[in-house]
Amino acid sequence: MNLSLSAKHYAETLDCIKNLSVIEKYKNEYLNIPAVNLKPSKHKKVLIFDLDETMVHTLDERDPPSMQGKVRLFIPDGNGHVTPIQVNIRPHLVESLQILS
Repeated sequence: MNLSLSAKHYAETLDCIKNLSVIEKYKNEYLNIPAVNLKPSKHKKVLIFDLDETMVHTLDERDPPSMQGKVRLFIPDGNGHVTPIQVNIRPHLVESLQILS
């Protein structure tokens, strides 16, 4: 990893930690927001997860060469070429999705 990128990431992490006390101060305000009550429906509800880089991480040139993905996928481009990609799935994601399904 690029040293300046590492330093930037470290600085951003420290900044987030400093701001946790500010978040704590406003937590009760957010907890008191009234719930949204939806009308009863005969239709099933759908919950959509944005998996990209939140719950699933696709390895690329920014990752160290020693890092290996837990899952290998082969993505066809429609022209007869296949691109292999390596993916890491965040801990407990599969179990959480199984419980929710």
